Amino acid sequence: MPRRKTLWRNTRNVISCQGEQLNNENVTSEAPENVVSNVRETLENMQKQLQSIEDIIQDLS
Repeated sequence: MPRRKTLWRNTRNVISCQGEQLNNENVTSEAPENVVSNVRETLENMQKQLQSIEDIIQDLS
């Protein structure tokens, strides 16, 4: 269980950092569109992964 909580914490940190990047107009206006698109896609995938981790932790609790 501690390993899953660590994975959960790390995934939340990545989501937070990528969300901050996407909310920063300086980053999104100056970065190439394909980079911004990749960050959005990665963020979406990480959010799905986080939900899966939370579901597993819930099932194990």
